[in-house]
Amino acid sequence: DCALGEGNPGDYAVLAELVRPIREGGIPIHFVMGNHDNLENFYKTFPDAKPKGNPPLPGEHVGVVTSPRADWVLLDSLQRSNHTPGLLGEAQLKWLAGRLDAKPRRPALVVAHHNADRRKKPSGLVDTDALFEVLSPRKQAKAYFYGHSHAWHHAKMPDALHLVNLPTLVWVFDKTQPRGWVDAQLRPDGVTLTLSALDKSHPRHGQKLEVAWR
Repeated sequence: DCALGEGNPGDYAVLAELVRPIREGGIPIHFVMGNHDNLENFYKTFPDAKPKGNPPLPGEHVGVVTSPRADWVLLDSLQRSNHTPGLLGEAQLKWLAGRLDAKPRRPALVVAHHNADRRKKPSGLVDTDALFEVLSPRKQAKAYFYGHSHAWHHAKMPDALHLVNLPTLVWVFDKTQPRGWVDAQLRPDGVTLTLSALDKSHPRHGQKLEVAWR
């Protein structure tokens, strides 16, 4: 989440001030919408983040960040502001499949806010099965990165697709979980993920996760 509650304009004003030194330093920042965000208010504060011309998916904040060793495909799982479950939807999943099919040999790392959730009453991604129907057969998709559940966790699907749950910077549901951020160093055959906890005395601070591509 980039905002608290319902994504009010003041939330994004605070966010803009927090990231101002980073942006002024010439370091690009790419935001992904969470369930507490409001896309219209976000664009008012960050107009440069709004797609120019005819966007591929009007009303969805999506994009592709190209790095030397992989593409980061950013999705929008915001269903509506301050509503816990998330949804990608048919149009966005079709767009994702097209992006992946266009580069069958290029490693792709898919990012969205909501966690995979196959329960009857999900609090995570409602169309989890539909997402995996896109990702599983496309071996160029190496990992799915997400937040929402406020936990630092890694798992691997039977088809070897990695699921990486990024930690929260603020609220923790489980007091044993770290608050912090993750550095990703890409390799030709995978990525090294290193946790930087805000509390440097946390037992998991500095933990490294070596992830090998399927």
